[in-house]
Amino acid sequence: MYFKLKKALWQVDPTFYALIFYRFFQKVLPSLLHGEAVNIDMSYMVYVSHESGLLTEEEKQRIISCMVGLELPVWHEEFTMELIQKSLQDRLKHSGGLVRMPLPAGLGQADIFNNTSFDILQRAYIKWSEELSVSSDSTCDV
Repeated sequence: MYFKLKKALWQVDPTFYALIFYRFFQKVLPSLLHGEAVNIDMSYMVYVSHESGLLTEEEKQRIISCMVGLELPVWHEEFTMELIQKSLQDRLKHSGGLVRMPLPAGLGQADIFNNTSFDILQRAYIKWSEELSVSSDSTCDV
């Protein structure tokens, strides 16, 4: 099953799926379910959106609280800045040189962005880690 899934992960069009998920899921399989790995990617992207000015602090907290309320993991120690950089390189290679980063642009809204700076990604990662790594089981209160 794992080998079928591993092959399938790279066959799908990455334009419409979670950005960092592919490398991350391969790294943590079988300790996380598919949806759990996707949610960790999404929780980081909420922080990227907030740092980009697309979400308010209240909207960010509301989204993360919803994830936690659903008992979904929102942080994992294997989701590193190095993994993010490698995933972005993969995305550029497989998406015609465009990042095509899906980001929430408000509650119930999303858009695709190609110009998110490394500085924003780094700031988001630091805040995401500081705020959500408090609990080792990734279900901390926010």
